[in-house]
Amino acid sequence: MELGEQDVTEPGTHPVVLFFHDMFQLHTSVPSLLPNLTYREHSVNVPFVHVPAGGMNIPSPGPYQFMPTLYLDSFLAELTIARATPEAMQLEIEFGYSVGNRLDINAGFSVVDAQSSLGAFEDSIPDHTAFVAAQFRPSTKHEISGAFYYVDEINWIDTSAVIPVARRLDLRYAYHLRNAFNFEIIGQNLLEDYTDYQPENVHDQVIYLRFSGGF
Repeated sequence: MELGEQDVTEPGTHPVVLFFHDMFQLHTSVPSLLPNLTYREHSVNVPFVHVPAGGMNIPSPGPYQFMPTLYLDSFLAELTIARATPEAMQLEIEFGYSVGNRLDINAGFSVVDAQSSLGAFEDSIPDHTAFVAAQFRPSTKHEISGAFYYVDEINWIDTSAVIPVARRLDLRYAYHLRNAFNFEIIGQNLLEDYTDYQPENVHDQVIYLRFSGGF
């Protein structure tokens, strides 16, 4: 997609629209595990966009409103919307385990089978994604947490950028002092550099200290 002409904002800029919705007892035409769904959603939308020449084979080049991001706070809502997309079949498995206030473990795995006459559409959806996150608190002063993320190689349909397989590992140790002061050692992208959306958006491995607190 390409940004088109518009007269809403100053030249050299482009508007972005943020939507926040509270969905209460929503009835969908797609079969769901519940008779209705109540959840909150947030979407990022870019208006006045056009399909570039030689892009997707559609009747009109635009303008369109492009929604690159949609956040939902309900797994059942995500599952229902995934089932409502005829071009992709998705299976998600999530696991959570807790031991009092000392240990929390969450994990998830997703498999997507995308089928479309447009090959670029299939390539823009990762076949497999997975994550594992854990937090351990041996005492009130010490806290150890970490997260691992995996995303298959993808080729973004709107940028034609090939993003390699992502394996991201983040670790954190926190020491809680008195008066709500915290001392933390944080490591991000410890396995390899992490590429996000565009090949030039590379997040390097970083290890740093952070001291925070309040009164």
